[in-house]
Amino acid sequence: MQVPAEAWLYADALREGATLQEWTRHLPSYDATLTLLHATAFIEARHDYEDPDDGELDPKEFSLERNRWPSKKG
Repeated sequence: MQVPAEAWLYADALREGATLQEWTRHLPSYDATLTLLHATAFIEARHDYEDPDDGELDPKEFSLERNRWPSKKG
């Protein structure tokens, strides 16, 4: 189903008329609902922002070779 992108995302960052494909399935065994969103076209109105955390990711940080693991302490 095609939905307006601003139903899910902040409207000020979207192109006018931007849409997303949305698939939603109820998972009764889990008492949950799963929604998948897919942008079939470029939907951002602006992309001049800079993400300070936009460095390259280390693949080892997502494997058993990881050196530091997050703690469960709050």
